[in-house]
Formats: sequence, structure tokens, C-alpha cells
Amino acid sequence: MPEDMLKWEIGWFGLKINVRELWRRYVKPLIPSRASGLRLPYTRRSLIKSLRRKYRETRFYIADTQESFYETIAEVLISIIQAKRTAKEADGSPRLQPVRVGIVCGPMVFRTAQHIIDTKLLAATANYANVSFVAMNRAAESDSFQFSASYLATLLSTAFPNSKAVAYTFNTYDIDAINSARNAVDILLCSAGTYPNVPEGYVQIWCKKALTGRSTSQTLPTNCIGDFCLIPIDAEGCVVGDDVLIKKLHEEIDPFPLFARLADLKGKSTVVLPINIERKSEHAGRGPGNGGGLTGKETVAKTVLHSGIVDVCVLERALAKNLAAALGDYVLATVSKPVPNEPMRFCRAYHFRDFAGLRDFYVYDPLSRIDAVCEIRQQDRPKPCSLSVIPQIIISESQKESERYDFKKKSGFFDYCLDGGEHAFAVDKGVRKPGQFSLVTLQLVSGFVEEIGIRGKASVWDLGCGSGFVGILAAKLLGDRVERVLCSDIRPEAVNCTQHNVRNNGLDECRVQVCVGDLFETRAADAPFDVIAFNAPFLPEALPDHAPLDCGGRRGTAESLRFCSEARKHLRQGGWAILAVADYVDDGSIRKALEQKFGRQNVHMEERLILYPFKPLDRIPLAHEVECRDELERQFGYRFEICRLGSEEFLAFNMRHYCAKHVG
Repeated sequence: MPEDMLKWEIGWFGLKINVRELWRRYVKPLIPSRASGLRLPYTRRSLIKSLRRKYRETRFYIADTQESFYETIAEVLISIIQAKRTAKEADGSPRLQPVRVGIVCGPMVFRTAQHIIDTKLLAATANYANVSFVAMNRAAESDSFQFSASYLATLLSTAFPNSKAVAYTFNTYDIDAINSARNAVDILLCSAGTYPNVPEGYVQIWCKKALTGRSTSQTLPTNCIGDFCLIPIDAEGCVVGDDVLIKKLHEEIDPFPLFARLADLKGKSTVVLPINIERKSEHAGRGPGNGGGLTGKETVAKTVLHSGIVDVCVLERALAKNLAAALGDYVLATVSKPVPNEPMRFCRAYHFRDFAGLRDFYVYDPLSRIDAVCEIRQQDRPKPCSLSVIPQIIISESQKESERYDFKKKSGFFDYCLDGGEHAFAVDKGVRKPGQFSLVTLQLVSGFVEEIGIRGKASVWDLGCGSGFVGILAAKLLGDRVERVLCSDIRPEAVNCTQHNVRNNGLDECRVQVCVGDLFETRAADAPFDVIAFNAPFLPEALPDHAPLDCGGRRGTAESLRFCSEARKHLRQGGWAILAVADYVDDGSIRKALEQKFGRQNVHMEERLILYPFKPLDRIPLAHEVECRDELERQFGYRFEICRLGSEEFLAFNMRHYCAKHVG
């Protein structure tokens, strides 16, 4: 029904109902959009439920319009202030508590304050004498920031009768007072700045102005995804920027709160994060949000929410839909039709950091679970699973692969269909079974062998080989492009298993050499290699009973760091080292160690999203990450993402492959 037909009211007995408003606010959101073809949650309740599954520490409020957005912020702020200022004594009688509310800056807070004043939400006789609004920085309009924190603190003190403002002035006494006050704020009304490629962002404008005349670039670092409370952050929630930029930022703007990473703010105060999308990026492509577009705030919103520091979040519906529907950084749109025995599916999706439109990529989905959230395009056909088709999203493992493997006895066979052929691998008890980490590692090895093939035949070292999956298939599928393969493992049972698989796959034991060795400590490594691949054990010592074969030391990075320190001296000039690890144990030390040995410009990292089901298939046990989720989150301060495909829930994290090239 067109909206222009609903500009009338129904009334009886003095009661009037605005039908147009009823349609817009309550009926229209329930009708799926045909434009995007996405199967997304549309009701406010289902949106909130989906977001709570992903970000368990946060309470969400969804606004349908910009007007209701500011109304919602006002109501939430008043409610939290009231709850903070009223505390119960031991005898049950209430007493007023002093409350400090930290204010950052921006038009969002201005419009919220104006809404409180214009709608008279608070009676003039109300007494908020124990409430102080604290300016959390000294950013001013002259610094390219619209509506300074000091002005907004003063405006809010006007909106809340009898409250006061603690704002920056040129008076030394006031500066001391504000430093004391902002270190003890009870509520932080914070901001999450826009994507850094959007030129009109406040921090970007200030940065360009502040760095004018410098020899370096007048932009934020390329790994910056936005800002939180005016401090630029990366996708890990860590502060980014060179020493000169950070020093100038603190000198001129004096932002607060201070942090090295967002997770450090957990529990310091009640964090309220309203994120509006009024300043939509002109680069936004057609997407699943209201009006058809990514908002530009998805990446920074996801990073801040994923850190677990946000207690209350107010979102506009378009942004809420994108966050709720996302698998990692992807909002899926279409998928190729399923083909029997072909686990690789061709997808088109919107990516949070790519506003050019739909992005093409592959999903490894042997059970077609993705069909529950995507429109199937009959004209799109997937490619067979091969060395050249690397998936960006991997959904669990296939039942077919493990039909001959006994998970209770932890032995049997895994069957892989790759490049048009089936390859069987025996896996004995005490040997790590090949999984999706191994498959992607093999595909990366193949790519680097192709690159090296221009100069001649390549040599490959499969370090910590387990069943020999990577090394054996590199020799078998890459043919004459690989002249030599070495498979080594610290466990004799793994070496015996690999030798058995070499024979079963019809390979010459002279071409594929197998030996026992603790990482690089083996006599067989008598010459440098072109490619060295290592799927590192990365589970921490606290979980040895769950996966002793995957134990990687106290924090899970011990073996990875050993690899980083020694790999370069075993590589030929132009050779590549590949290290696979999970993002939840990656604290930045791995990249730092590789960059120290190989040089920053010679190290890059690739990420792929992997999803494990909370209710796996028959005979297949829970993944270690699902079984030990709470322990892992406590130990690493990490938050696993929970994604939903139809009626099934999945635990998601990123598989990381660090690739380092030996140059010079």
C-alpha cells in the first residue's frame, strides 16, 4: 500500500489514530525488502535478540528514525542517571549518590540535549544537584570539531535542572578539577567516529590540519578503522598512529579515556554508545540497510561492541540490521545453487570496509547451511574445490570427509576431494587430524610455489606435518613444480603416519622425505627451502585434557614465536614462511616477531572466518573452541562472535595466516 494513501486519521469517541504513523513504525518494518534479497530479521525484538547473541555484555535499543533515535538516547540517559543517583542503604532507605557523566563531542549529544529541553522531559522543579556533566576533552570548533565537549556539558547542565558542568577554561584550577572529575566518571556518553576514508570525519579533518607541513602523509594510518572518543583505533581495538600524531593529539585535544586497547576500559564506568548514521558515506554502495546502503559505521561499531566494554548501545535500524545479519565483516546477499558433493559455493556480499558494492568470494559450506540467509542465484555456478579457490568463510567440516574416521578412537581415514580427485589420509591415534586450517595452508603453499616457479622448481617444508596433508598434496598436485618436500614432526607416531600416507598416495619416498624433528631441529634440513609452512598448535596449557596435540604453551603462542625467530635462516632468497594461528590467541607478538626478522614491508596477514556449530552432526564432537569458550574468553579477554544461519547457531572466529617473504 503506498504511503501517500495513508495521510488520514481514523477517529471515534474522541480517539484519533494516525494510520500513516502506524504503518511506518509498526507494520512496514515487518515486511521483507525485495530489493536486497536478504533474509534478515526485521522486527525490533528479533534485531535486539540477534545483537544480544553476538554482543552478550551489551543492552541494545533500536530506533526506526533519526527523531526517535535522539528520543531514545534521552530516555536511556535519564534512566541511567536516575539509577546511578539513587542507591539503597542497608536499611532500605534511598539516598542520593553523586553522579558524573562524561561527554565527548558531536551533534548527536547536542540534538539529544535539545530534545530534552524542547520536549520538557524533565520538570523544571526536578533537582539534579548531585549530577555533573564533565567535558572529556578540550576539542573545540576551531579544531574542526562540531560542538565541543565543554559546550555540550554546559548545555546538558541546562537540560537537567540544578545540575552543573565541569568544563575546560583557561583557568588552571578548572583544569585540575576536570582532570579529577573525568578520572571518576560514573557514566561515559561516548562516540564512535566514522570510517577513516570518509573525508568529512572530525578526527580526519583535525588530523589533516594538525599534520599540515609534515613530510609524512596527512592522513590516519591505513589500519585505522575509525575513532573511539576521538582516539584512532584499528580493528583489534588498539590505538594507532605514529608518535608525532599521538603526541599532538594529546597536546591539542587531550582526549579521555586513555587506553592502549579498548578492552582495558571494561568495568571502569557505565559506557553508553549511541551510533547514528546521519552522515552516511557518499561511497556507500547498495546494501541491506534501510534505504539500501552500508552506513560506514559498521566496522568501528563492531570493533567497539566486540571489545565487551559497552553496557548500553543505541542504534538506528539500518546499522542494527547490518550488524545483526553479518558473518564477520560480510553481509551475505546471494549464493550459487548447491551442487551435490561440491562444498565450495560462490557468494556475493557486502563488506564492511568496501563501499564499492557487492564483493565476489567463495564459502566452504558442504551442508548448504548458507541457503538459510542468502538468495540463491540459479545462474551462478560454483567452482570445484581446488588449490586455486580459497574460501573467505568456512562453515564447519563436511560429514563426508569424516565418514571413515572414528572420533571416539581418534583414528581412521579422512577423504578429501580436491582438483577433481579424491585423496585419502590415514590418521592414527596421537596424530593431529587435517582440518580447514590445513586446507587453506595448502592453497597458500600452492600460490607461492606458482610464484617461485618462474625462477625454477620449488622445495617445500611441511613443519609439524601431523598426517602429512600439506606436504603430500603439494607434491602430488603440483607435480614437477615441486622438486623436493620435507615433512617433519616432533611425534614419532605422526612421522609413521605420514610415511604410510606417502605410500598410499603413490609418491616416491625419495621425493617426499619424512623425519622426526622438534621444529627446525632436524638433520634433514641441510639446505634452505622456498616455502616453509607451519600450522602451529595454539591452544593454551590450561586446556591440555581437551586437546593435548594442539597445546601451544601457556598462552598458545610459544611454538609460533619459536617459528618466527628461526624461519628466515632456513629460507632461500625470495622464499616464503607461512604460519597459521587463531585470532583469539594472537596478541600482536607474532606479527611483531616476524617484522623484526623479515621487515615490516615483507609481512602480511590473511584472515578467513571459520564457523563451528553449537550442535554438530552425529558422531562429530564439539570443536574445542565451542566446548571451552568461557575458559578461552576469560584467559585471552576475547569475545567469540555468535552467528546464526537459519535455526542453527555457530561460534565464529578468524583463522589467520601470516606470510613472510625473505628479501635481501
